[in-house]
Amino acid sequence: MKKKEKAGRVGLLNIRNKIFLCFVLPIICMVLVGFVSFRLASDGMSEKFLQSSTQTINMAMQYMDLTLKGIEQEAARYQFDANIESYILGMPGKSKVEKANFFSDQRVVFMSSQSSNSAIANIHIIPKSITNIITTVTPDKIPGIYDEYLEELMSTYGDKNSIPKWITQHSMIDDALGISKDSYFLSYQIPTGKQMSYIIVDVKADALKGILENMNFGSGSYVGLITEDGNELAMECGKEDLSDGVFSSESFYSSALSSEALSGNSSVKYKNLDYLFLYQKSEINGAMICALIPAEIVTKQAEGIKTITLIMVIIAAVFSFAVGMIITGGIQRNMKRISGKLDEVAKGNLSVSVVAKGSDEFQSLARSASNMVTNNKNLVVKLSGTAAELQDSARNVNDASEDIRNSSEEITQAISEISRGVEKQSEHALECVGITNTLSEKIRNILDDVNSIHDRIVEAEEMIVKGTGIVDDLAGSARVTSEKTEDVGKNISMLSDEANSINEFVHRIAEIAHKTNMLSLNASIEAARAGEAGKGFAVVAEQIRDLADNSAAASNEISNKIDIINERTRESVDAANNASAMVGSQQQLVDDVINVFDSIKEKMQELVEALGKISDSASEADMQRKETVDAVDNISSIIEETAASSSLVMDMTENLKSSVDRLGQTADSLDENMNGLKKEIAAFTVE
Repeated sequence: MKKKEKAGRVGLLNIRNKIFLCFVLPIICMVLVGFVSFRLASDGMSEKFLQSSTQTINMAMQYMDLTLKGIEQEAARYQFDANIESYILGMPGKSKVEKANFFSDQRVVFMSSQSSNSAIANIHIIPKSITNIITTVTPDKIPGIYDEYLEELMSTYGDKNSIPKWITQHSMIDDALGISKDSYFLSYQIPTGKQMSYIIVDVKADALKGILENMNFGSGSYVGLITEDGNELAMECGKEDLSDGVFSSESFYSSALSSEALSGNSSVKYKNLDYLFLYQKSEINGAMICALIPAEIVTKQAEGIKTITLIMVIIAAVFSFAVGMIITGGIQRNMKRISGKLDEVAKGNLSVSVVAKGSDEFQSLARSASNMVTNNKNLVVKLSGTAAELQDSARNVNDASEDIRNSSEEITQAISEISRGVEKQSEHALECVGITNTLSEKIRNILDDVNSIHDRIVEAEEMIVKGTGIVDDLAGSARVTSEKTEDVGKNISMLSDEANSINEFVHRIAEIAHKTNMLSLNASIEAARAGEAGKGFAVVAEQIRDLADNSAAASNEISNKIDIINERTRESVDAANNASAMVGSQQQLVDDVINVFDSIKEKMQELVEALGKISDSASEADMQRKETVDAVDNISSIIEETAASSSLVMDMTENLKSSVDRLGQTADSLDENMNGLKKEIAAFTVE
């Protein structure tokens, strides 16, 4: 019952909510379209408004710059005027009447310019004290204050070159002429050509105020003109009174003033409200025209689109809600009728008829439900007839499965006995294989040892061959040594003969020395006889005697050395003869060693042949061992295949037994299900 109650509760995702969702989605899309349209319209209008406002400020600045250029041109007219320069210098050579007339005439000229240019408030010429100030303010003759005024300017700006042309006040001149500061907003001042006076043209504050009044950006907007030194002329649009301190004290104005751009705009906060801030700088004196426009003025027209969109969304929502209620009411009523009949069918009543009102798809649903109930009723009737037959078949299947189970148990016992015999055969075959492998391993070891001995013998034979070669080389060297020894003996004998011949030359030298000595003795005697005349000859004779003595001594020394050489030569001859005899005996020993090596080589060859025969026998034994192992392996494989087949048959038998058990269980379950099916069928009402 709890499951049925849970299934009956649809929840939030019922048909009514889904239909309402289908209506809500287009409304949401309308809201999005309206919002996007509002944003696009707002951005477009804001851009157009910004362009228009920027153009207005630019035009106002252009007009003001044009006005200021007119002021500059007016002052330039008088800067290099010769008559004015002469007046400043006191008009030397002129009478008082001529000076007075020039004063009056020049004032008339200034007033004429003042009348023709509505932006000019006053025109002044400030000379030195030797002449009077010419001004449109008063016809009175007031002494010039150029020096005092220049001193005030230099104390303010530092030096003469730093004095600006455009200023916002000249308090000393105002005091001297009785001018009100409110009568002008800007002043343009330039020195005359000789730097002895100033020409000053004041700009009317009302003229600049008129420029600001022409810029009407809507109620709540502010416009203003601010000079570089912070003098501000500001007013609220639509009002004639000036406003105090609108721009100059604000941070957004300071940012614009420090910017290098001549114009710009930004969104700012002023008195906790959103404003659009616009500015334009003058290229003439750096003054700035500024405007503050409330943000609501910029998007005022776009707000109308927002309101219309909101109204249309509300109307669409109300209309959708009403239509949705009507549609969902009809759907819910038909759903209740159909679900009520289907609940009776679920309880087992198959005699009901499903109907629905209207001409929509619920009619098809009701017909389909009625056909389903009719088909289920026919199915229940058929099932009630076949349930008994199925129960009898289940009993027969249970009996057959019992017989198959008994047979499979007998087969299993027989296969188990076969499997045990096969396992024993497999164990014996494995033992035989192990023994054969052991024998095979020993044969392989013997064969490896024989091969190793053969390799060692081959190496020994190679060493014998090398030794034989070395002994042969030694024999050759002994023969060469013997020959060299004989040559040495011959050379020593020849050396002894040469030494004897040298001895003969030594005897001759000794004889010559003896004769020379005798000759020197005779010469000495003859020199003594000659007296003083023979002294030189006596000296020569003395030298000859010394030479003879030295020659005799040298010949004796050479004779001694030759005797020693002869003695050494005889010893060398004896040593050479002994060496030759020893070399002969070594040659005999070398020949004996060569014979021994030849004998060893023959024995090694015989041993190699014997080992070759042993190796061949071992190889044949190894081949027979391999054939035996292969045969045993085949037998073992056959036994293993037999065991595997037995295991497979055993497994198949076990599977058959399990299948028979499952078949019996299935038959029992089928019998139980048939009983349950009968009970379930009995619960249906078909009439």
